[in-house]
Amino acid sequence: MISIVIPTYNHAKFLPIALASIMRQGPCISRIIVVNDGSTDETTSLLAELQSKDPRIQYINLPHNVGQLPALSIGFRYVDTEFFAFAAADDYLLPGWAEACSNALQSAPGAGLCLSRTFMVNEASGNITKSAIPWTLRGKTLKPDDFLQSLLRYGNWFSSNTVLYRRKTFDESIFEFPSAGAFYDGLTISMLGLKNGVTDVDAPLGVFLVRQSSISGATAAPKIGVQLLNELSAILLRVDRPPIRSRKLVSRMIRRNTYIYIIGAVAEVTSQYAQFAINHLPNIISTALRISLGLGLVLYKISIFISLRPFDLLQAGRRASVSATLNERHDLSEYRKALNNSLSS
Repeated sequence: MISIVIPTYNHAKFLPIALASIMRQGPCISRIIVVNDGSTDETTSLLAELQSKDPRIQYINLPHNVGQLPALSIGFRYVDTEFFAFAAADDYLLPGWAEACSNALQSAPGAGLCLSRTFMVNEASGNITKSAIPWTLRGKTLKPDDFLQSLLRYGNWFSSNTVLYRRKTFDESIFEFPSAGAFYDGLTISMLGLKNGVTDVDAPLGVFLVRQSSISGATAAPKIGVQLLNELSAILLRVDRPPIRSRKLVSRMIRRNTYIYIIGAVAEVTSQYAQFAINHLPNIISTALRISLGLGLVLYKISIFISLRPFDLLQAGRRASVSATLNERHDLSEYRKALNNSLSS
């Protein structure tokens, strides 16, 4: 049996789809614990309505917003099943996720969590891609030492929105690191994988919605980004807890995350200048400036990559996302319609 914990803050627009995708997983989902983190929209009334349709939904209304990690910790107290997952209120799961991941964990009794791939849907552009992992890791069960080597070689090769955890191997000390900020998901998976190993299902089993509002505050405010990176460094250097036993891995994780932040921040600034050009400059000048900004960003990205991540040069491209096929796009569209129909019935 599986419990699902969902923290939500003002996500009433997206929550019904997320819950519908969980409820459609079947009877193996025994409890859906929604932590309403001080929402000011119609989340409370929505949850009451949905609970009347499916008693597996249990919700906790917090009087004020405490943040994602404390909300997860509160919801985790209600988990009493062998397996559980932390789900996002604005993503959703695909059919078969619960069965495939629970079967994988039962077949790998020592593993602490099951990983799988995901589709990424850009709401602004409509572009749909799916995460790709190195073929040597697909469908594999990795013991802690093997997982360590995969992190050293490929970095964070996993998706975070489709993870299924084993309750008895979960380390609650993870909740003590709220300063991990935007890096929390990857840090959690890395910690637990290094303790107990992981198993992987070689299939996309979830959908991650890429929205403008999903951009981290670290990208929008450089001071926040620097603070997060410094705090992440302090956490990782505590090599006894979390159990990251390799200083080489610590160094690579910090440098990879530094690269991700820098590129995200520069891309955001570049986008703002491009939009300014569109709105305020003549068409010819605007076009020339946008092309120059695009080329400059590419060159800058390459130079920073070589500077911060020379150890990843041989792996460049192996973890890149790939476009969804026409059949996959059709199936996702039909499934989204089915979720909407199930809500209205």
